[in-house]
Amino acid sequence: TDAMLSKIHAPVQLMVGDKDNMVSIEETMQVYRSLKSATLAVLPNTVHPFEKINTPMLLQLMRDFFK
Repeated sequence: TDAMLSKIHAPVQLMVGDKDNMVSIEETMQVYRSLKSATLAVLPNTVHPFEKINTPMLLQLMRDFFK
């Protein structure tokens, strides 16, 4: 629930593909808004199966988050 998510204070990075058919950008944004310390990345031209993701782009986003 939003109330439960609001109790999470650890940094969280949410990522969603702009062509994801499992979860929508709107659903991901709702979770993003409920978290205190979240960042959000919408990955362009990205579907849900992880093995189809643009690996260099994903790795760069992860590196940026963990700096």
